[in-house]
Amino acid sequence: MLRPILRQGIGLLSSRRATGKLLVLTYHRVLETYDAIINEIDAVQFTQQMETLAEYFNVISLAEGVERLQAGTLAAGSVCITFDDGYRDNFDVALPILDALDLPATFFVATGYLGDGMMWNDVIIESMRNTALQQLDLNEFDLGIHAINTEGQRIQLVDMLLGKWKYKAVAERDQLAKRFQELADVKLDQRIMMTEQEVVGLAKAGMEIGGHTINHPILAVTELSEAAKQIRECKRELETMINKPVRFFAYPNGRMGKDYLNEHLSAVKEAGYLAALTTNDGYINHDADLYELPRVSVNHTSKFKFGASLARGYVQYGS
Repeated sequence: MLRPILRQGIGLLSSRRATGKLLVLTYHRVLETYDAIINEIDAVQFTQQMETLAEYFNVISLAEGVERLQAGTLAAGSVCITFDDGYRDNFDVALPILDALDLPATFFVATGYLGDGMMWNDVIIESMRNTALQQLDLNEFDLGIHAINTEGQRIQLVDMLLGKWKYKAVAERDQLAKRFQELADVKLDQRIMMTEQEVVGLAKAGMEIGGHTINHPILAVTELSEAAKQIRECKRELETMINKPVRFFAYPNGRMGKDYLNEHLSAVKEAGYLAALTTNDGYINHDADLYELPRVSVNHTSKFKFGASLARGYVQYGS
C-alpha cells in the first residue's frame, strides 16, 4: 500500500518545484549493523534509502549535476550522493549496494588517515565502545568523574567530549584523544578507514573521489597557509593515487563562519578544484556559488519518511 502513496506524494511535492534544483545528500559511515554509540546509518537502512532514490528520484553524479545546473538542463528530482572522511565501510558496505542499484556517488577523502589511521573523534568513540571500565576520571581535563555503566551514559560522554574538543588545533585534538584512550584502558587495533587500494577501487568502480584535506582540521581555526596546504596537498595526493583529476572538495565539518571562512573559498579555487561542498542545509540552484554548495545530512529514518522528506526538501529549502 505504501508504494503508490509514496509515488503520488513525491510526485505532488517535487514535480514542478524540483525542476532546476539539485539536492546533495551527505553520509559518513554505513555500518553493517547499527551501533548507538557510533550513531551512523546501517546497511539495511542505507539499502532502503538507495532503493527509494533509484525508484523515485533522478540520481546523477556530482559532475553531471554541476554541468546540468550550469546548462539549465537539470531534470526534476535530481539528487547526488556524497560521503565524507574515507571510512572503510564506504568500500566494504556502501559500494556493493550502490553498484547493485547502479547509483553514482562522490567520496570525499581525508588522505592522512588512510590505512591504519583513525580520526580523533573515532579514537574517543571506539575507546568508549571498547572500554571495560564502569567510570572514568577526567579530572585532569577539569571534566570530573563520569559513570559509564550504561549505553546512554557512554553516548552522553562521547557527545560532550566531541563538542568540547572539536575546535582545538589538530595536534591538541589528537593528544587529547590519545590521552582519553589511555584513561579508558583500551587498545585500538581495528582498521576503520579505507586503504589507498580501496580508494583506487572506488574510482575504478566509476565513483568520484573528492578532497577533504589531509587530517581534517577545522579550517576556520587553522593558519591560512596551513589550511591552503591541506586543501592543495590532499588534491595532489589523491590525483597521484587514482591517476584521475580530483575536481571536488568538501570543507571539514562544513558550516560557513564556524568551520570555514571566505578565504578558504579562494584557497579551494587556487588549488584547482571545480567546486566545493558545505554542510549548509539547502538545495543547489542555477545561481549557487560553485565553491559553497549546500548539502543535506541524512538521518536514520524509514524508507517512506526518507522519500517524502527529500521531496519536501525541494519546497522547504526554497521557502
